Amino acid sequence: MDVDTNVSQSNHNRGSRVWDYMSKEKEEKARCFKCKALLSRQNGATSGLRKHLFQVHKIEAFRTVTGNLQTNSDEISTEEKKKIDSLVINCIIRDGRSFDDMRRPGILKLINHLVPTYTPPHRNTVQTRLKRLHCDKKSILIKQLSKINSIGVTCDFWSDKRLYSYLCLTGHYITSSNKFLSKVLAFSWFHHRHTSANICTIIKKELKELNILEKTRSITTDGAANMLKIGGSLTNDSKQIWCVAHRLHLVVCNGLGLWIRKKPASSSSTSISTTTSTTATSNLDPNDIDSDEEDYTDDVQVNLQLPVDNSSNLNPTSDESFDESNNLLNNNSNSNVVLNKNFVDEEQNGLFIDYIDNWSIDVIEELDPVIGELIQQNIGILMKKCRSMVKLMNKSSILMNYISNLKKEFGINLSLQMDCKSRWSSTQHLVEVMIIYKRIINKINSEKHDIGLNTKQTNKISSIELNQSDSKMLEILKVVLTPFVQVTNLISGSQYPTI
Repeated sequence: MDVDTNVSQSNHNRGSRVWDYMSKEKEEKARCFKCKALLSRQNGATSGLRKHLFQVHKIEAFRTVTGNLQTNSDEISTEEKKKIDSLVINCIIRDGRSFDDMRRPGILKLINHLVPTYTPPHRNTVQTRLKRLHCDKKSILIKQLSKINSIGVTCDFWSDKRLYSYLCLTGHYITSSNKFLSKVLAFSWFHHRHTSANICTIIKKELKELNILEKTRSITTDGAANMLKIGGSLTNDSKQIWCVAHRLHLVVCNGLGLWIRKKPASSSSTSISTTTSTTATSNLDPNDIDSDEEDYTDDVQVNLQLPVDNSSNLNPTSDESFDESNNLLNNNSNSNVVLNKNFVDEEQNGLFIDYIDNWSIDVIEELDPVIGELIQQNIGILMKKCRSMVKLMNKSSILMNYISNLKKEFGINLSLQMDCKSRWSSTQHLVEVMIIYKRIINKINSEKHDIGLNTKQTNKISSIELNQSDSKMLEILKVVLTPFVQVTNLISGSQYPTI
């Protein structure tokens, strides 16, 4: 307190002593007695007058106090501030942060501790810098692409969960030093109708701006109808390639029937459908497991059903359909077939349903029981059960708490997540985690009446209970899908920029 009083008194004394060397003039001016200079004293301030007396006339009484000098010495340099600003911008880009994240109270407190005199850029400044950075990077890219003779383009087109659509073009080319490179050519919001003409127009516009339209030799897209028509519309020399990963996705989903819903029986085929339904993996009609609406919403449509005994094995007809698959499982039950370590070591972040693209368009959902393969119907019903189990678990706080305790007891770190139609790998992940959850699911089925669930929930669990054949089928699916995982890793775009 004494120090503050002394400093305040010192400033007051120095302020009043100024007029020993200055005279007040009109229009907020002051004239120095020593050099007759006319100085400004805006709003009556004397700091400029005192600075003049010390710097020009070397009067020590008006020297800046030590505390102010210390504060000035702690200020970061302009170059250092620019460097930190660039790091902040790069952080926002790399981590996908909102523009004002660095000014949030928690992060700002950390920054002030590390660099007390630094203030992160405002969100408007970040936006301006990003626009300028985009122009700079695009100019550099145009210069680089001017040196190549040909280029292949990959087109990604998708929508996020808010149904905002985006278009990303990735270029693949070989440099003069025979080095293969892949770079993002354009990334933009697509607010037009998703017709092939509109898509082609936007792609042409982006390629023209980069001066590579005539250099484009191929464009790789998915197999959607609106994408398959754009190849021949670009240039006469370009050809269109159907993405191998998309074809692989359709092979897995449609070949195994991962999303098959049994086609409702008509009056003319009642006897046929009745015979087929008796060979399913459950004694229930598969259409009663979940309604179609439930498959497309987050709400669980719980049906009032009596408990069903699923302890018995499949009927003989269905058992025959498993013979070949069982042999495959037994022949491959060696140490080389292991669970993907990415699924075991750590929890998967986020859900698989954050974006929507064309990959779900050609996935078969309805299979005519007259011509359909029995094994595909069985797999479709099994996967429907698994998805119903996930929905029920995620919508019941009682089940969630019960499962959380069982996970700790059994040492399981994974959570069950709903798969999505546009990524077969999400279904593969669901299959693997369902196998890991086998003990938990068995525990739920045996204790469902003792954990506080209501009648609707217990009946629902009974209706989707997995029997021995279902568990065997999950093991078979895991074995069948393992090679596809390996192939996908080989052709994956994770090492170059794409969706």
